[in-house]
Amino acid sequence: MATMASESIWCTAELASEHDFVRKMFWGILVRDVKGKAEKSIDPTTLEMATWNSKLIDCFEELLEFHKSCPMAKNSYFSPSSEIALMRVLSVLRRWSKPITSGDEVVREMYMGDKWATTIDEILKRGTCERLDILKRSKQFVACKELCKIHGIGRKRALQLFQNGYSSVEQLRDAVLNERAPAKNIGQNVEETLRTGLEHFDDMKRMFSLEDRLTVGGEIKVLLEPLGLKMMVCGGTRRRKPNGHDLDIIVTGKDATTSFDVWRVQKEVMKVLNKNFCVALLRQGKPSFANSGGIAWGEDHAVSLLIVKDGSACGRRVDIVVVPPDHWVYAILGWTGTTFFERNLRTYVAHEFKLNCVKHQASGPGERWQLTQKGLARVIHPARGETPIVQERKFVESEEELFEFLGLKYLEPWEREM
Repeated sequence: MATMASESIWCTAELASEHDFVRKMFWGILVRDVKGKAEKSIDPTTLEMATWNSKLIDCFEELLEFHKSCPMAKNSYFSPSSEIALMRVLSVLRRWSKPITSGDEVVREMYMGDKWATTIDEILKRGTCERLDILKRSKQFVACKELCKIHGIGRKRALQLFQNGYSSVEQLRDAVLNERAPAKNIGQNVEETLRTGLEHFDDMKRMFSLEDRLTVGGEIKVLLEPLGLKMMVCGGTRRRKPNGHDLDIIVTGKDATTSFDVWRVQKEVMKVLNKNFCVALLRQGKPSFANSGGIAWGEDHAVSLLIVKDGSACGRRVDIVVVPPDHWVYAILGWTGTTFFERNLRTYVAHEFKLNCVKHQASGPGERWQLTQKGLARVIHPARGETPIVQERKFVESEEELFEFLGLKYLEPWEREM
């Protein structure tokens, strides 16, 4: 993030402190002077800003893709800390307000490590970097990166497949779909997952325009209204990404005062979709990625991952998430993304938001506010292994109300592209 003296005033009295270093580096909280009043805001980041340093961003995104698809190990390229560090660097690059000419200017402003300054300089000079070249020369790393593109295959399973002799999607297609060779030593359940992922591999990777995704979303919205349901298109579509390979839709009841069974509604939604589209079901169940933080939030969310065809030869990946009405705003916020924006916001809530906390503790045993895709609550965390105790829950009607409650300036969905 470049210095914007006319718009932003950092807390200069404590700038050198560890606290403000963390605020600036890890979740980009700005303190603006607005008509004599301090106003906190997470840095806005847009798609347009991300194009100003596209060469750097493309290289770091490829590095991150390698990290997400290769097995982690301590003290290696693929440690959890390295993956998080790459996400932070990408966040900085995406919200930088001018073309970057050297790594030093980024490090000077954002307190990043010298190794990232060296990497940035190398990319600016060569268009790539040694770290990325090394990964591209490794058959194992390249294969794992390729195999993780298959739905249902993570980094551990990708490595297992590579060790069993598979290094490309086409090899697995031949082995699993055409049954010319058995998929060796992977187990029946994994083979079924592979079969589904490979059958719809092309549909899931095909990119569709923003207009096309909004059109499909509009058609589904019309179909769901007679059921007394409301929906919101989220993900990259809500952030106005020009192209995307999936459509995320959040569904809930219009009447928040009546009982709401997410599993019954999920069946009703599927019945309507099957009647009006050609639908292939990839997976149904609870969203394993929606961490509840150990808090009993009430009902779960019901997720359906689908391939939807509407008469054309091309299928579209559509993820439909049915949530209780009191989870609506938090589910929309979480599914709109980006992942790093959500991580920054959750970190801000745990570390900075201390309303009514008698003995605030950002981590470990203690009292703090906790934000998830299911809600916002002030929680006392006892000793490890004991159930958190909810002291207070915040129910809101809109994202704007939530941001105001947290003391943050509201950011539009297309300003969250970090």
